[in-house]
Amino acid sequence: KTSEVGRSPDQTHRKGRGSLREWVDLQLPLYRHLARALREGDEGGGPLLPSGGAGALRLGYVALPRDREKVGLLEAEWTPEELDAADAAAREAVRTLRANRFTFDPARTRIRKDDPLAALLGKGVLASAARDGSGDGGEP
Repeated sequence: KTSEVGRSPDQTHRKGRGSLREWVDLQLPLYRHLARALREGDEGGGPLLPSGGAGALRLGYVALPRDREKVGLLEAEWTPEELDAADAAAREAVRTLRANRFTFDPARTRIRKDDPLAALLGKGVLASAARDGSGDGGEP
C-alpha cells in the first residue's frame, strides 16, 4: 500500500470508535477466504484463521509511505469475532446489491474526478455535457 503515512490495516479497513467501529473496506478480511480456497487443493489444507501458530494465516500488507524509514510490514490483529463481523458486512453488501438498494450521500462521499466510477456516480456528467455542447444537462 502506498500513502503519505503508513496506516495500519485496522485504520484502513474500519472507521469509528469502540464498539461503534464498522467495516468500510473488506479487502484484507476477504482475502482469507481466497487463501483458504487456494489451500484446499493442497494436502495441508484446513481452516485459515489468524491464530499465531506455525503456518497460521497472517493478514497484512507492506506499507510504502513517502518516508523510506517507515517502509515495512503492517499486520492486522483482528480477532476471529472481528473477522466474523467483516464477513457479515460482506454478506449485507451482497444482499443490498441484489435488492438494488442503493443510497448515496454526496456530502459523505468523496469522489475524485479521475475515479473510473465517477460517471456511474454522477460526478461531472452533467457539467461535461454542458461544457462540450452535447447537451444542456437536462433530460437525456
